[in-house]
Amino acid sequence: MDIQIVKSEFIKAINLVSRFVSARAQIPILGNVYLGTDKSRLGIRATNLEMSVSTHIGAKVKKQGEIAIPARIVNELIGNFSGETLNLLVKGESAVLESEGGRATISGVNVIDFPSFPTEILAKGVLIAFDEFSKVMGKTLFSVSNDDSRPVLTGIETNFGDSEINFCASDGFRLSRNKISVSAIDKKLVGKSLIIPRGLIGELIRMKEKGNLIVNYDNEDNLLLFGLEGTIFSTRLIEGNYPDVGAIIPKSSDTRLKVDGEELLKNIRAAAVFARDAANVLTMSVGENVLEVSSVSPQYGEQKSVLEVNVEGRAQTVLFNYKYLEDILNVIESGQVIIELVNDTSPVVFRDATDDNFLHLIMPVKS
Repeated sequence: MDIQIVKSEFIKAINLVSRFVSARAQIPILGNVYLGTDKSRLGIRATNLEMSVSTHIGAKVKKQGEIAIPARIVNELIGNFSGETLNLLVKGESAVLESEGGRATISGVNVIDFPSFPTEILAKGVLIAFDEFSKVMGKTLFSVSNDDSRPVLTGIETNFGDSEINFCASDGFRLSRNKISVSAIDKKLVGKSLIIPRGLIGELIRMKEKGNLIVNYDNEDNLLLFGLEGTIFSTRLIEGNYPDVGAIIPKSSDTRLKVDGEELLKNIRAAAVFARDAANVLTMSVGENVLEVSSVSPQYGEQKSVLEVNVEGRAQTVLFNYKYLEDILNVIESGQVIIELVNDTSPVVFRDATDDNFLHLIMPVKS
């Protein structure tokens, strides 16, 4: 291989694919990134066997070729090179990187053992505006469980309808549900219920790209594929049946209130100062058009604040883990939060006043 590439484009691509390299690779090849020419492009790939990424940049190709080189070495090295372009020359199992005033030789490996994975998006995928996808995932992903003992809860349940995609995440203590409307969905996807691992979703929403996201399903290898601006992401899906979350969503409420989310968040954070010393528990008491937030520390003291709110229904007192309240209030954008309560042991519903697609549940702390 003998090519010339734009350094800034190479750095961006390497930074991206390096996040998919296996940190502690039991299979040595997985600690590398793949570099290979394709006519007038340089393809760059990485995988940890669960998630994969394939992207490319333009290249002036003098000689075709391919190699796999250590991700950590190349990622740390190239940012310190001067000049706007890089020359990449592969000799056997070594890659020579050369730029203005600098030259490095990196020991690589033969690509024969590098895992294969999709490098092109499948036809007839679902088209979603990426900014809408990022927004919905940002209001869903935080509810995914980090407990690997229940694998299905470490992903987002994704149900495909005729013209909408429904998402649900829960860690057993809270639940987020949201959906995206789309113009059309491939018939092979309609009715599918897939569990997408949290890892790839987290990587996707870190990106600041614009445009459309293409989503498709590779039934043969049980992979979900995402295409964005010429980059292909793939992930293995979590096997198993997601719990019937619809059964725990209250059908009605005894108390309903509407509150300014920013003001409530300030009060929650004030109460958290003492709640941290009491297993993170604070108290929310709903009265006649008032909401009282309080916390008590056996060692340091107590705090209480009162908000004027619009209340429908009876007075109630419920205990919460303040961290769950912070998480939900941080993602509601409208500023107005609707809270619906049944009693002090039933799930409490939180809604964004301007987003009918979004629903969040939090289980109260038992007194």
